[in-house]
Amino acid sequence: EKVKRSFFPALPSIGGSLSRPSLPKIEVRSLAIVAVGLVLLLIGGGIAYWYVPEAHVTVFVAPKRLEKTLEFTVNPSLSVVDNTNKIVPGKVVEANVSGEKTTGTSGTKTVGERAKGDVTILHVGGSNLLKSGTVLTGPNSLKFTLDEDVSIASGSSITSPSKKAASVTAADIGAQYNLAGGSEFSVGNFSKADFVAQNDKAFSGGTSRTVPATSEDDRAKLQEGLYAELLEKGTEELKGKMAEKEVLLAQSASFITQDSSFSHKLGEETTTLKLTASGKVTSLVVFQNGLGSLIEGVLASDVPDGYLLRQDQVEVVYKKAEAPPPKSMSKTKDVPKADTNKFVAQITANLLPKVNPDEIASAIAGKYPTIAKQYLATIPGFVRSEVSQNITLPGRLSTLPRISR
Repeated sequence: EKVKRSFFPALPSIGGSLSRPSLPKIEVRSLAIVAVGLVLLLIGGGIAYWYVPEAHVTVFVAPKRLEKTLEFTVNPSLSVVDNTNKIVPGKVVEANVSGEKTTGTSGTKTVGERAKGDVTILHVGGSNLLKSGTVLTGPNSLKFTLDEDVSIASGSSITSPSKKAASVTAADIGAQYNLAGGSEFSVGNFSKADFVAQNDKAFSGGTSRTVPATSEDDRAKLQEGLYAELLEKGTEELKGKMAEKEVLLAQSASFITQDSSFSHKLGEETTTLKLTASGKVTSLVVFQNGLGSLIEGVLASDVPDGYLLRQDQVEVVYKKAEAPPPKSMSKTKDVPKADTNKFVAQITANLLPKVNPDEIASAIAGKYPTIAKQYLATIPGFVRSEVSQNITLPGRLSTLPRISR
């Protein structure tokens, strides 16, 4: 007998158990992957949120400026610092230097030739001898001298005087001595009634001109300039020889001349003048640790709370101490001199705020930038701050990194 198949599956009989259909295996596997992915995403996001953000915080602070003056004495024979009397040990150093310097001359002098000529000496009276160098005075009081001894014979009268030819030379240079012929001269201290001289021909050869020459001022300025250059040269040489903890007091440096010579004499004709000199430069040197202890002692009491004194923020300028005024100007006319070993240190210190960057970083880690800036404003000497972040997160997630480093 044929069995007919129905298109509908047979339903279980009443009272029988209903079986739950099972989901496909592929769907179960997909849900598990999604769940694991979400968990990993959350974990990765948390790790990234904790470790990836980075912030750079810059705090600008203004140092306090402290200015003090310290007067101290250098004693080369001392071995330890005398804090009470402010005396520090030191030593004397020296360097040999030499050099030359040239300058143009500003002085002038008149040079030239003396006029010469012949005269005829007329004499009334007994014979006489006029020595070489006897002065003859002509017009305008121009003076001439006899070139050699002249023997004068006796003359009987004014109408019949003795006559003697002689050569004369002007007492000075200049064209004004080129007197015309027919000029009359007195002879020595004699009266013209006894002696008189005349020139038949004009005198010639007298000339004069102004030329540059060395002056006292030229020499003084040249010497001052060269000595200053040699002092600077020697001081720089000494600075180069200083050990790490030595301080050269350049204000104490001096140049001691050992040899010097000018190329021309005073008043000599020349357009240039050269000075060559040699000598040594000496200076005092102090030791940094000794001087530093005095400076720290002066500054320490004036450092306010919250600020720090650092050696690299201290600048010192040295100068020679000025001489004290005399006790009574009426008792002495001497001007008091400064002690060559006494100096004044003008100290300028920039006091930096006591700031610990690690503590600041720990204090602002995880804070919102506005809260962090409020905290930074409490730092001593605060001027302003800048905060830059590599990642800007939205809303409440936008804090500084949680890890202080």
